[in-house]
Order: sequence, then structure tokens, then C-alpha cells
Amino acid sequence: MKKVVLITAAGLAAVIGFALLWIKQDMNRQLHSPLELEKEEVLIIEPGMSLSAVSHKLVALGWLEQPYYLIYEGRRQHKAKAIKESTEDLVERFGGRVP
Repeated sequence: MKKVVLITAAGLAAVIGFALLWIKQDMNRQLHSPLELEKEEVLIIEPGMSLSAVSHKLVALGWLEQPYYLIYEGRRQHKAKAIKESTEDLVERFGGRVP
């Protein structure tokens, strides 16, 4: 019985390990690959938009496959709040117009 539990636990650990490795490689590929845009485009980030909202907007435009890696990485680096505050600060400083 103990042997079966050990083998099952080892197999589960291996599956989880391979899944985490695949996710990490896929995240690096998506976050470090240049965008393949057909023409020059402009992304408008509205005042006070969160990193989550920006990420979902990038997905809606077809620039990202999915938003979760960008959201995770922004939060991991403690940048998500700074992005939202930066957009709010720009509106305050320039009255809604960026010079």
C-alpha cells in the first residue's frame, strides 16, 4: 500500500513539475516575443486603467493570446498598482491631454 502511494505521489509530482515548466516557458515566450502587428497601431490607455484592464484590452485587440501572464508578472514585480497610478497622475498633470 505504501509503495502504491509513493509511486502515485511521485507521478503526480512529476506531472505538476512538467506542467509548471511548460507554463514558465510559455509565459517567457509570450512576454518576450515582439508583437506581430501588420501595421503601426496606437494603444490608448484610459486614465486609471488597471493592469488587468490593459491586459484584457491587448487580448481584445489580438496583440496577446491571453492576459494572465502579463497580469501575473505585473503583480509579481509590484508594478500593477504603479501603472494605474501613473495613468491617473498623467491626467492630473496634463488635464487629460498628454503633450
